[in-house]
Amino acid sequence: MKCYVLHLEGEEALMDCMMASNFDAADHWIKMGKRREPKNLMTLLHNWTPAQALVELNGFDSDLVPLLDCKGEPSNCWALPVVSLTSITIAVVFSSGTNHNLRERLMKCVQEAMVYIRFVEEKLDQDGSLTTLRKAAQIVWVRVDLHYKWLDLDLRKMGKKGEEETPGIILKSLSAEAKRRYIEYKNKDAAAIFLAESPSKWPPKILAANSIYRICQSLLQLLPLESAENQDWQSSNKIMFERLSNMIAGACLTNLPHIICTLCHQSSMEEREKSVRLATMLLGKAGKILEFLSYKPLPSACRTRLTHIDDWRALSKQMDNQWHCNSRRSRTHKNKAPAGCSSDLYLTIE
Repeated sequence: MKCYVLHLEGEEALMDCMMASNFDAADHWIKMGKRREPKNLMTLLHNWTPAQALVELNGFDSDLVPLLDCKGEPSNCWALPVVSLTSITIAVVFSSGTNHNLRERLMKCVQEAMVYIRFVEEKLDQDGSLTTLRKAAQIVWVRVDLHYKWLDLDLRKMGKKGEEETPGIILKSLSAEAKRRYIEYKNKDAAAIFLAESPSKWPPKILAANSIYRICQSLLQLLPLESAENQDWQSSNKIMFERLSNMIAGACLTNLPHIICTLCHQSSMEEREKSVRLATMLLGKAGKILEFLSYKPLPSACRTRLTHIDDWRALSKQMDNQWHCNSRRSRTHKNKAPAGCSSDLYLTIE
């Protein structure tokens, strides 16, 4: 801890005393943070695991979904997929007549999560490459949070066109609406798109429409895995709600330990006191979350590569390809084994 103590040249011998005098101040900020613990978010994270997050975060944006624009695909940030998934979830749970308390609990969880996500991305996006994506997420989230609307589309009415609409039907409707709006916004802002340095710099509404479209199309590919179309609509809505909730939980706070360390290490001397104080309060506020994450750590070889959501997706694809490769090797080995041979080991004791 001595390396974080501000001192003048020749005061090295006093650093222990300085640390002792600051214990009370640090304890004060930690206790202040503990009074604002995100209890609803902890409930959402209860069943989260790194392995599950790797699978789910790769599934929300499938490479099999065709691009809406030949110029390329925008990067992903943490916030925009979360608010898009929340929008989809609202449409799904309202169509199923899900308990009001369950819907409110979901919104409180995401409200608490968004506080951390915005904070994390602000600290990570030092070059400003994700600024427009973050702005798009904020525009969408304000209306979702206050009015249950994605832009000006009332999500509560998506499932009221028919009494037995499954998540698949709702996803198709949302996807079609997002694609229609994407084309409409693109035609209006053709000049802005042409002048943009990259797809990530497109106007916020176009980025929001593209996000909803891709996520809906990706989830439609996942639905057959649960045979959702063959189940009653309440059961399939429950499956979709659980899947989306797990995705949201997986996207929330994996970077928090890194951010706290960054606040202590990378601040200039002039800002160090304010930065460390913020880190101390954050340590108290998110202490239980950090403790929870410590029980389910990421593989040590992966921690430095999982700063951004696209890092998770790349790692998930790598692991998936490796699994398929090993599976093919195993099948090939079995096919080449002589007839009557067994891989079992027998010991003869005389």
